[in-house]
Amino acid sequence: MSQRERNPIWQFFEKSTNDLSKAVCKICKKSLSLGSQEPKKQTLYGVKQHLSKFHGTEHRQVLKRQSELG
Repeated sequence: MSQRERNPIWQFFEKSTNDLSKAVCKICKKSLSLGSQEPKKQTLYGVKQHLSKFHGTEHRQVLKRQSELG
């Protein structure tokens, strides 16, 4: 199972079709860097920070879901 499939943060983001090193926020459409085009070298740090800073309610939903998943 890939990181994308098991991390609840992906309900609010999608991979850019134009640039595999980017994710696009489904809420505000902002493009964010994943750090690399190679999936094993990508990071969700910027995506998590964006959700926390600009979409607090959704960020809390992700944190709750992550705690439920363990």
